[in-house]
Amino acid sequence: MLIIVLAAGNGAKFFPYDATVSKTLRKAADIPLLLWNVRALRSLTDAPIRVMVRSQDAGAVRTVLDGCGETQVCPVETSGTAESMLLGMGEDEYEEYLVLYGDTVVDPGDLHALLEQPSPTALVYPLRESARNHIACALADGVLGRVGAHDRGGAMTHFFAGFRLGGGFRSALERTPSYFPQVKVGVSVPCEPYLEAALSGCGPIRALEGKGWCFDVDKPWHLMEANAFLVSLRCGALRENMLSPGSRIDSTAQVDGYVSLGRGSVLGKNVRVYGSLVVGEDTVIDNGAVFMGNCVIGNRCTVRNYCQIYDGCAIGDDCVVDHCVELLGGILMDKVYLSHYGEFYGCIGSYSDLGAGTVCGTLRFDDRETPQQVNGRREPGEHPFFSATYLGDYVRTGVHAIFMPGAKVGSGSIIGPGVIVEHDVPHGVRLSVRQALEQDSWGPERYGW
Repeated sequence: MLIIVLAAGNGAKFFPYDATVSKTLRKAADIPLLLWNVRALRSLTDAPIRVMVRSQDAGAVRTVLDGCGETQVCPVETSGTAESMLLGMGEDEYEEYLVLYGDTVVDPGDLHALLEQPSPTALVYPLRESARNHIACALADGVLGRVGAHDRGGAMTHFFAGFRLGGGFRSALERTPSYFPQVKVGVSVPCEPYLEAALSGCGPIRALEGKGWCFDVDKPWHLMEANAFLVSLRCGALRENMLSPGSRIDSTAQVDGYVSLGRGSVLGKNVRVYGSLVVGEDTVIDNGAVFMGNCVIGNRCTVRNYCQIYDGCAIGDDCVVDHCVELLGGILMDKVYLSHYGEFYGCIGSYSDLGAGTVCGTLRFDDRETPQQVNGRREPGEHPFFSATYLGDYVRTGVHAIFMPGAKVGSGSIIGPGVIVEHDVPHGVRLSVRQALEQDSWGPERYGW
């Protein structure tokens, strides 16, 4: 068997995290999405893995997957998943293939069940949002029924998470058109050969309904959703304190759950933990930092000085969370600086620096759900993380910048002091306030002298 992981997409719906690195390298609970599945697979099988990536991402993916056994990273320039899989199959004649998406994190128990199935089998999960957002399918007596893309109505019920396919699937891939044919009238489609479009060319396909969890990370709020669950999963697995060499818990710290500390990490004076923590190496948590639930923290971080971090947060490597910062929920990617007196709920990209007093809104005055747009299209339905704020990589804010619920800011952008951000901001933009000032004289005569 050969395992093929499809990770060569451009993440076009993942703004503002689409400009720098592959979506599959973004972290949920401080572990890259791609690595969740590869680690699970390595615990189940020694079969070789080929990861299909864009050329620009190959080096970073190799670094992340170093030490994952017989795992080959294959740079490709393709127009779709069908072409990526064909290139992954190469000239080798394997009898069986396991195919996964690089941005979909799957319960290891369901991966094991898929490995045990005969081919052809599709691993599917019930849709949690509108079928208009997915390439999806209907089931009929344990096999795939109709496959449809961005389908109107309620006929489509499940989304795809992986496949076990035989060597004969190659011919179906070779016949895949450069568009998706299974759509309703009036729906336009991109010129792209999709793996799912080839499924109709290989006879009946068994449907394996997943019994565990699965997250298809297509848009930024999906990453928030996956992160909240996986933080709970990692912290919930702790059954006792786990202290690596050189780590310690100060006698004044209070921990209501359990703590896992990597080498050299410290839980310092007057820290309060009302949950459980998973902490990497050489991280210092000190001087009254408060955790209001479970949290995962990476390597070489500083979290201190009465900051307050709420349940389900994940903090990447080399971050600083300092004086009286409130992190209400979400993700800090690597090397994020939150200096003091800030309040944030959402996701902050790597190498971002938020000025003092930067805050974000989480609720609208009219109590309505926050709308979101992706590539100019209003998202159908609702999502619990629509109201979060999403800042791309290399973003800077001035003092007292304010973000309204649901705002997204592109990578490399600067939000000046006192700016109120109500709408999405593109990559590489500077926003500043233009003040109208009035000046007149003032002196003792104003007081009757």
